[in-house]
Amino acid sequence: MKVPRFRSSAIRQAVLLPRPVKQVLTALADVAVFLGCAYLILAMHAGALVLPGISSPYFGNLVLGQLILIILFASSGLYSQVLRYAGEEMLYRSAGAVAAAVICSGLIAEYLFAESLPSTIAGFLWATVTICTTGARMIAKSVIHSALRTKGEGPERVAIYGAGQGGMQLFYGMHDSPGFRVVAFLDDDPKWQGRTIQGRSIFSPDQIDRLVGRLRIDTLILAMPSLTRRRRKQILESLSGVSVRIKVVPGVDQLLDGKVTVSQLRDVRVDDLLWREKRAPVEALLHARVKGKSIMVTGAGGSIGSELCRQAVRAGVARLALLDNSEFALYSIEQELSTWIAQDDLDTELVTILCNCADQRAVENQLRRCETQTLYHAAAYKHVPLVENNIFSGMQNNLFGTLNCARAASAAGVEKFVLISTDKAVRPTNIMGASKRLAEMVLQAMDAEREAGRLRSSRAEETKFTMVRFGNVLDSAGSVVPLFRKQIQEGGPITLTHKEVTRYFMTIPEAAQLVLQASAMARGGEVFVLEMGEPVKIFDLATRMIVHSGLTIADEENPDGDIEIQVTGLRPGEKLYEELFIDDNFSGTDHPAIMKAEEKFLAWHELTPFLEKMKEAISAGDEAELRIIVERLVAGYKPPMEKFVERRKEARLSLVVPARE
Repeated sequence: MKVPRFRSSAIRQAVLLPRPVKQVLTALADVAVFLGCAYLILAMHAGALVLPGISSPYFGNLVLGQLILIILFASSGLYSQVLRYAGEEMLYRSAGAVAAAVICSGLIAEYLFAESLPSTIAGFLWATVTICTTGARMIAKSVIHSALRTKGEGPERVAIYGAGQGGMQLFYGMHDSPGFRVVAFLDDDPKWQGRTIQGRSIFSPDQIDRLVGRLRIDTLILAMPSLTRRRRKQILESLSGVSVRIKVVPGVDQLLDGKVTVSQLRDVRVDDLLWREKRAPVEALLHARVKGKSIMVTGAGGSIGSELCRQAVRAGVARLALLDNSEFALYSIEQELSTWIAQDDLDTELVTILCNCADQRAVENQLRRCETQTLYHAAAYKHVPLVENNIFSGMQNNLFGTLNCARAASAAGVEKFVLISTDKAVRPTNIMGASKRLAEMVLQAMDAEREAGRLRSSRAEETKFTMVRFGNVLDSAGSVVPLFRKQIQEGGPITLTHKEVTRYFMTIPEAAQLVLQASAMARGGEVFVLEMGEPVKIFDLATRMIVHSGLTIADEENPDGDIEIQVTGLRPGEKLYEELFIDDNFSGTDHPAIMKAEEKFLAWHELTPFLEKMKEAISAGDEAELRIIVERLVAGYKPPMEKFVERRKEARLSLVVPARE
């Protein structure tokens, strides 16, 4: 309904009136409707347009009826209801109140005046008053919606993908919202196609290209909450060429109240585009190292570390020590978990430790104080270009920080030490990946020493060392996803290093759950590898993020598109493809999504001299020496700079590295 500007302004002012004033005006309108309906019905009954006077036998009945009606309307909440959000329940309340008013007034009039409305007239009066009072409210609601819309803008035009229960619930939720207008339904099922829902046609998804233009669709909402991740991805891929914003309703587990509301809608997330199905955790494994235990998480303020903390609290950890060297990150996760624990009345003790994991003595003291049983070491520098340009800090933190924490755990009698590793450790082309592979090798060597009984601490045999390796996690601090999202919001361009760059992806919560479950299976020395599903091309990821935001890609074929994708070239140390295994020697475990790699490493007595030489190179600021040692120790790593050629030749005379099998 179009509302002229001058009338729209008046309606806006009326909406802003004090609520008591609006309630009184509505009650007076209801009195007028009741009397008007009664007059017309009685006039039709009498065959003449004569208003019943005070002497009429029906006068008392009508006065009682309208008084009772106002009282019942007020008690049923019709005057306190926000009219612009009123739904079909208004009809039921109105019909019930009018029926009760007509019946009660008739009975009272019969008793007091020995005269009441004939049943036929009473029935007509009930029907007409119900229709008129409800109809007046619906008209007023429509007028208010039109008047309150922003000047020059209409409601968002929506098509709902899914004509089942989820789609219907969403439709009714949007029907009462002035900001949305559902113009069509889509459904894969041929039995629905060609039919209508509340006057909206149901189309085949194959027609979406034509419908977007013809019906001026702004947003397409995927309202099929029971879809598997695989099927959802297939649907989203089929819509990848359509320039329309796409939203999805949450999953079934988030809709236990049986309602789909507008507030529950969310934009398409990158994990919606992944093929892999999320596996339900094995509860026994998830709780084995956490429930009722004392654990510590280093890097607790980071993406993985903070999620490990959340999962541990969910699993019923008794004491959770949060260690981080970032004051803000530590404060943020501590505040989040403290609020959560207080709200749910959980029996979890939080300990916050502002500390550098490279400080072995400080870490050991904290492990003893907290009586830590399992240490999850997530602290690391992970951003490839930054570590490549700051190799001393990267190696000091990722390698020697891990070594110091492992020694501290051994000295403090921690039962299990779990390293959070990365697929970039496999045949690395960069210092970050190489530092993580060296950290793995250190723990493998230390665990072999433990088994042989050669670690120096009297309690060393109690500490088992293990590693969990996986690929990229979505929306982590170093992920491309937040960067792409920010670039899209700013209007582009999206910057991509190479069109063929391919990565494995996993959601942060699932990765954290699998780490906790892997730790329960650890017997010492294992390199656990998480099943990551199919690798994803980053170029395809960027393309889908643009399209599902309702935008178009600017390229040679479409120079007037919204967002351009710029290829900038591979960064120093960046690989086109990531791998999960150094060799093909791996086996399964008790969990279908966790594998165990059998990978060779240097014995502790062979590795130690080179760790000492690396320390000396870091202290001397000798980048060439450090890179040469890393090249000798880590399979696949090659120093990128030609200036190291001569230094490599010299190093061959002074460095003798045992041959790797």
